[in-house]
Amino acid sequence: MNLNKSIKARHLILLGMPASGKSAVGRLLADRLKRPFIDTDAYIEQKASLSVGCIFKEYGEKHFRLLEAMAVDDLASEPPSVIATGGGMPCFGDALKRLKAIGLTLYLEADVDTLFNRIIFSEERPLIANKSEEEVRIYLADTLLRREAFYRQSDLVIDVCGRSKKAIARCVIELLPK
Repeated sequence: MNLNKSIKARHLILLGMPASGKSAVGRLLADRLKRPFIDTDAYIEQKASLSVGCIFKEYGEKHFRLLEAMAVDDLASEPPSVIATGGGMPCFGDALKRLKAIGLTLYLEADVDTLFNRIIFSEERPLIANKSEEEVRIYLADTLLRREAFYRQSDLVIDVCGRSKKAIARCVIELLPK
């Protein structure tokens, strides 16, 4: 993507691992950019009338990924928004290509230690439910290894380690094409 192209008529799409800050930073960006904020997991929950955890438990990950693909199609027709994707969304099928077609993609890069420290006490993460701390750390390392090649294809990459959500949002705004 040509970063010289204005972002005004396009979505700003945040990619990254669970607990990288996509939703928290996305809300701040949406407020500062005067745009709607869309969290794809919440969007899917609303459409399906089920929580992400319930979708995983009742129908499995494959079905959830299908719902994510359908969400990308729906979001293409929304007004320019800040979109926080689910961590796996850009890594399945042609989702990354389709996300890049509708907006500027931004990878919120975090290392395993940062992710672990943010996620360990969360009860809302279906892919780490019922795992020990060691299993969570291994899951994060393995998942990051599998997904990072997809994330790195983003238009912009921001290292979020050691930064507050406000500092990350400021950094993103400074990097956006005017």
